[in-house]
Amino acid sequence: MSELLEFLKTLNLPEKEYAIHAAGPLSVRVPERVAHDLDIIVKKRLWNRLTKKYPIDRTELSGDPVIRVGDIELFKTWPAYKNINKLINTAELINNVPYVQLKHVRQFKKYMNRPKDIADIELIDRLLKAKKPAE
Repeated sequence: MSELLEFLKTLNLPEKEYAIHAAGPLSVRVPERVAHDLDIIVKKRLWNRLTKKYPIDRTELSGDPVIRVGDIELFKTWPAYKNINKLINTAELINNVPYVQLKHVRQFKKYMNRPKDIADIELIDRLLKAKKPAE
């Protein structure tokens, strides 16, 4: 994951305009949960800037627009969410990198419901449970 993050830095994405989603928020917390790429959601203004520099492609799964730069995929929309700005605005900073909150990652994983998502939901539930203060 560190190589992906180093490459991400070279893109010089503006603060508060993006957040890492999908496996990234899990991989940063649990190194055994390897992320082979970074899925990044971006605000509209940043998306428009990026489209002037990189070609727009389509995802295989949904046909949604995506910009691919190496092993980084940038999205202006995300399944299960109408407003990704909220996800970006409430992202958690870990080592100065914004990650979508685990509760939102869980919502996405539940929506997708693939075998890998079911395993990730279990991992997220363990992480969230460990984070709660003892009652």
